[in-house]
Amino acid sequence: MNIFKNDFEQRWEELFRDVKKLNEYTATRPVELRKVKVSGHDIDGSIFIGAKFINVEFESTRGQKSKFLKTLFKDCTFVSSNFDESIFADVEFANCKFLDSTLSGSTMTNVRFVNCTMEETKLTGLDGTELVIEGGEYGTRTSFSFSGLPLKLKDAIFSGVNFMGMVDSCPLTIEGGLLSEVDFSKSHFSTVTLRRVRQGEGGIKFNNITAENIRLEKVELDGIGFMGSYAKTAIIVDSVVLAIGFSGGGVGEIIFRDSTVQYFDIAESMMPHVEFNSCRLIEPMLYDGFIKEFAIRDSSVKDITGNGFKADIVVWDNVTLDGKIDLTNAQIKDFRPTRIKRGPRLQLITTGSNIRF
Repeated sequence: MNIFKNDFEQRWEELFRDVKKLNEYTATRPVELRKVKVSGHDIDGSIFIGAKFINVEFESTRGQKSKFLKTLFKDCTFVSSNFDESIFADVEFANCKFLDSTLSGSTMTNVRFVNCTMEETKLTGLDGTELVIEGGEYGTRTSFSFSGLPLKLKDAIFSGVNFMGMVDSCPLTIEGGLLSEVDFSKSHFSTVTLRRVRQGEGGIKFNNITAENIRLEKVELDGIGFMGSYAKTAIIVDSVVLAIGFSGGGVGEIIFRDSTVQYFDIAESMMPHVEFNSCRLIEPMLYDGFIKEFAIRDSSVKDITGNGFKADIVVWDNVTLDGKIDLTNAQIKDFRPTRIKRGPRLQLITTGSNIRF
């Protein structure tokens, strides 16, 4: 009884021992390989067009400088395998598992990872047109660093993953999912967009990045840093952000709307424009900082640490102040407080400042 579904399944071991014969075979027909273990094979330089790998386990397999075009990997496992410097075009990895494997230095054109898991896997130095990651879990010591292609991450979990040093000013879009101990530092993006993203126990680092625009929308974050970063605008909308820092950078405009913000940190920094609209602001860290134009409208503010704070223009309209508002030695050239309301525990400290309410 023939248990094989196609000729390639009968001959794959023979063909995998001779890449020249393998490529002659795959050049004339699409192939399908199912429910086998590929262990210890060297298929560097192999070419697959329209191939399907289903429930295949690649263990200690080499496939460097290979080409996978219009190829599907479904329910596959990659363990201690190396597919560096390969070309992946119109490829989908569906429900695949990666452990201690590498696809670094590869070109990825229209590549999707759907509901995959990764541990200790390297996809560094990638280039191409777009990489989409949808669903799944990407864990400790997995790295996408030094890559230069648009990234779309949707509804996935990233924990202990490295995206440092991204290049070529490509867009980064993260929709849904959870981030914990994820590092995007020292990267160059065109835009950074986070929507409906939640944060785990670890921090999220965007320190020392450059971007045209940064936008956080409907996020729930507890520790995100943009220290030393440069962007034209940073806009945070309809979000809960319990610790966010911009110290030491150069962001042209920082705008918060309809958000709860705690520990907004621009200490010892110079900022051109910061505004809060319809926000709940808790313990902003303004000490020894400078904001050229600082506006708070239709918001509540509790506990300001603002020793030595300086500004050119400050507009506070329809603002409720509560807790310890420490503006010791603050110097504001043009202070415009209107419709200021006092909370029940307000302790206003303006010693040595030129501020008058």
